[in-house]
Amino acid sequence: MKNQMFEENYDDIHIPEQLSQAVWEGIEKGKKIRRKQCRKRIGITMGSVAAVFSIFFIYCFANPAFAAELPLIGRIFAKTEQKSTYPGDYSKRAVLLEEKTQEDEKEKTLGKAAEQTSDRGEVQNMDSEETQMEEYGDTDQNVTVIPKEVFFDGSSLYIGFQLKTQDEEGFGQEVLKTGVEWYNLDYSTIQMDGTWSDGNGEHVFSEALIGEQTEHDTFEGRLKIATEGISESVEEIQLHISFLFWENYNKRAEWDGNENVGGADYHVIKQGDWNLNIPIKMDASQVKTVTVNETNIQGFGIESITVTPYEIKIVPIIPELNSDLLNQVYTGFENLCAEQLGEEGAKTFLVEALFDSQDPIWYGGFAVFNQDGERMEFGSSIDHVEIHEGKMRKMETLYFYLMPDDVTAFKCQDQAIAEKCNIFSFVLEM
Repeated sequence: MKNQMFEENYDDIHIPEQLSQAVWEGIEKGKKIRRKQCRKRIGITMGSVAAVFSIFFIYCFANPAFAAELPLIGRIFAKTEQKSTYPGDYSKRAVLLEEKTQEDEKEKTLGKAAEQTSDRGEVQNMDSEETQMEEYGDTDQNVTVIPKEVFFDGSSLYIGFQLKTQDEEGFGQEVLKTGVEWYNLDYSTIQMDGTWSDGNGEHVFSEALIGEQTEHDTFEGRLKIATEGISESVEEIQLHISFLFWENYNKRAEWDGNENVGGADYHVIKQGDWNLNIPIKMDASQVKTVTVNETNIQGFGIESITVTPYEIKIVPIIPELNSDLLNQVYTGFENLCAEQLGEEGAKTFLVEALFDSQDPIWYGGFAVFNQDGERMEFGSSIDHVEIHEGKMRKMETLYFYLMPDDVTAFKCQDQAIAEKCNIFSFVLEM
């Protein structure tokens, strides 16, 4: 890039140690996500919409049940809700910060206009975009970040963002999805790293903003942040963004003089300080959390399960690990697979398993199926919490099968095999 990414005055920005680590983990996770996305060959397109409704935000904000029934056309959620992981009907349940700003500003301006009738012309030409930016957004490093819409179900926080850059090159070639033969998805991503707080402590996040470049200088996308444990009374989230980065296949990106960041991928990285206050209103009407607290004889099991139409969160129970225990688990699982599938069948099933009893790290994962035998695809793992995609499928009964190798578990598409080859299983009746 022609312009140097970091000015000297940004050397003093305080970066929490765990956030710095999260950046590198985010880069590596981005690679894994992109490989996974390419394998899945996601190419979902949005359907056409014939009806347009006029929505009064104040009424919808006070009556979320009514708002849930109204389609919100042309919004960021509507453009992205069927793309990538965790698809769902977010657009029907979102709080629109843009309309809230417009209504609030209109009330203020009309109030003044009632006293000064000569100002009525300004009422018609008020700059709601600028007001919205002042109310919710922030600008740093030539990038303005504005939250546009929010949906919060108590399990996860979904935010529709608009990013605008003043850089001459805009957001770059990669976000436009050109110049890369194998990159053929119908969306792009910008990675966001930072912290969020509900007033009771800070939590690190490193997530992909899934969306598209709508203009040369504008990117719009949907961010998902796991937010378990927030009280229903919380009305605002403080979001601090420290890093924005995205891949650039022109190979011009540099970070502190390192052109090639993290292997073969090139990244445009913006290090800055974006502080946002985002109003939220919890709608947990479609969230079910079940305390399980069951384990096998070795101590592996499930603490709790949270199910929404969009995701299935599993909090596992993992005992204190040592090489003897891991060797026992791995050997027992291999023998079980050979017994159930035969020697050749077991080799095929375990072809990507990397068992190493000398490595005291647990690599286990769950294969999850619904009552129709449909595999609930793996989405992500955050702080040992495993998250699978709900995709708004029918979930009357869910089956959970734990295997000591996550790759083997994630590849397993046959419930009959998963039922035979697991070290712990649990059935949840919804």
